[in-house]
Amino acid sequence: MTYFFRSPSSDRSPDPAASTRAGARTGHPHHTPSDEPSRSASGSWTGSASGAPTGPWPAALHAAATRLAPLHRHWRDRPGWQRAVIGGAASVALLHLSLCSYIYATQRHMLYKPQPRHLPAAENELRLDLDGRTLQITHRAATQAPPNEGLPGAARQPALIYFGGNAEDVSLQLKRFVRLWPHRDLYLVHYRGWGDSSGRPTQAGLLADALAVFDHVQARHDDVAVIGRSLGSGVAIQVAAQRPASALVLVTPYDSIANVAREQMPFWVPVRWLLKDRWESVLVAPRITVPTTVIQAEHDETIGAERTQRLFEAFAPGVAKLRYLPGVDHTSVLFAPAYHRMLALAIV
Repeated sequence: MTYFFRSPSSDRSPDPAASTRAGARTGHPHHTPSDEPSRSASGSWTGSASGAPTGPWPAALHAAATRLAPLHRHWRDRPGWQRAVIGGAASVALLHLSLCSYIYATQRHMLYKPQPRHLPAAENELRLDLDGRTLQITHRAATQAPPNEGLPGAARQPALIYFGGNAEDVSLQLKRFVRLWPHRDLYLVHYRGWGDSSGRPTQAGLLADALAVFDHVQARHDDVAVIGRSLGSGVAIQVAAQRPASALVLVTPYDSIANVAREQMPFWVPVRWLLKDRWESVLVAPRITVPTTVIQAEHDETIGAERTQRLFEAFAPGVAKLRYLPGVDHTSVLFAPAYHRMLALAIV
């Protein structure tokens, strides 16, 4: 195989007459310029009459094709049914990889469902500036004095922080909470992307915001209770593990979002390998020391009973109490009178 490269000193086009004469001298009277390598627009030699590759990249491709030729012949010589089975398996593997890649790329859109705030702008609203971002909080000051006001050692007005569910507008809970705790200042947090809070939701981002909210509230109140519902239970338990909450209530909580997703996704999705935000509350529960109430809904179709039970069992003995609400599901629990009574007993 002959390779042609441009000579550094060659700047002239081939002379047809000279080529013919050279052919006559060598015994090839029909030797013509077409047998010579041609040149590209840049002036470099690019080909030969035999069609052999004449540049570094074509040569490399030709060499690769030469090495793969035996494999191609081996594949071609296989029985048709073997080629069909192997091709089908490769197609299934490619489809599985594509679907897993899609789930990995879009998982936060599936996990987090931001909701707008239904209360009018600036009504019962508090905005925190966190590193250039805005965090919106539905806020209502206490309408009554605390029960122990005037007693020696009485604390400042107590407060309550609420971290809501995934598709929940927490501002809708304000009237109910005012009736339950008229003596507490209320702080209902709109996560990143919810309401007018800026930013995109991630586990790290939501936890950072929640700790900042608690620090803001604690600077103004001695007694700060925390409630977390559904998704918010993972936020609330992390806050109670890192800050001095006076009480903790977890409504329809889970042990781990990874476990919840594993139960809801098809068996062929490797959830534990793909999930970015795992929300492993079961690993945090042993560190909780404040009085905790865990509220479980009988017909919870989102968080299975096993997930809540496993979380409850992870608390140290005597720290948590499990309260069972019959006849309600993941959403209707919010409107059950028995649920409101449980809240009032858990946080006074």
